[in-house]
Amino acid sequence: MLHKQAMILSAGFGTRMKEYTKNKPKPLLPIAGYPLITYSLFLLYLFKVEKVVINLHYKGEQIKQFLKDFPYFEVKFSEEEEILGTAGGIAYAIYQNLLESYFILINSDIILFPDFNPYEDLSFNHHFFINHLMYIKQKNDKHKNERSFIIIENNHNEIKIISLKDELLKPIEMKTSEEYFYIGFSIFHESFFDYYKKKMEEVHVNHIPLIFKKELSELLYQKKLYGKLYKGIHLECGTKEEYEELIQKFTSPYEIIPKQLHHQWNYFIQGWLK
Repeated sequence: MLHKQAMILSAGFGTRMKEYTKNKPKPLLPIAGYPLITYSLFLLYLFKVEKVVINLHYKGEQIKQFLKDFPYFEVKFSEEEEILGTAGGIAYAIYQNLLESYFILINSDIILFPDFNPYEDLSFNHHFFINHLMYIKQKNDKHKNERSFIIIENNHNEIKIISLKDELLKPIEMKTSEEYFYIGFSIFHESFFDYYKKKMEEVHVNHIPLIFKKELSELLYQKKLYGKLYKGIHLECGTKEEYEELIQKFTSPYEIIPKQLHHQWNYFIQGWLK
């Protein structure tokens, strides 16, 4: 049986949030009365995870304080003296033996309630020795500046072989002309980050930040990529404008969370924050 574990990326400065993150890290910004990270934790609670790793840097003590009495599963913190970036933060958690094998990855600036259970996809990954799966959505004008992915082959179980869009890629190699963006939700196996792990084993721990000059995009170009179209609720909170739109639109968590999950939300909150 696969060990259910996840990581929430929470180390960033939140500079795009401007004045909202002057005294508070982005994961603690309130939406409909609850800190943003609460919704990710609730989702992982629904998935029955056993352990969650949260990387910290900017005002990380506030996040630790908020979660000090969290009751539902083990929470581990990966504290970064310097921000290591997306790939670096994940690889550093693996280096500290906080993550192993397969794990779910969630960006801290989104709210998700998928119409599927990602652990079914995780089992598929394990069976076919796929070491990652990125959830994607079709791009629109709002996401025109996001990194573009294209589908080049349909695989089993709705899982598709994708590629970072490259101007040198011949149109005949593309399954469709549509472009997609990564939504900030994925499944990885620790082996995806073997480059970093090997480098970290070769250098002194004080020099680890230097390793992460190799960005995640470089790794993506070097590997065969797998993606699946995301279906379900996906709310973005990466910028000041997106945050203000959410706090104006939603005044209660019951307006965000699917109705069939309201009872579980009540139980989740009452067992922790009330």
